[in-house]
Amino acid sequence: MFNLAGLLFEIGDLEAANKELDVSLAMAREIGYRPAEFFQVAGLGDVLFARGKLAEAQTQYENSLLRCKELDDKNSAAQVQTSLSSVA
Repeated sequence: MFNLAGLLFEIGDLEAANKELDVSLAMAREIGYRPAEFFQVAGLGDVLFARGKLAEAQTQYENSLLRCKELDDKNSAAQVQTSLSSVA
């Protein structure tokens, strides 16, 4: 699902990308797959950033970063921090 959301984001269909990310996030939570959650949450931040909703994007990036830290995923945390720096 995240790849579809990424493709939709790249072609500029932010509404559809947002919907796919919501579905992916719900599925990840339903099956308890925590590593996937931060990708979807960061993706939602990207959509909000593209829409100019910087404060909301920052919140999503911060939530994503928390998930990365909880999973001790330093690589992904660094990627999310890069996104977070764009709204700070």
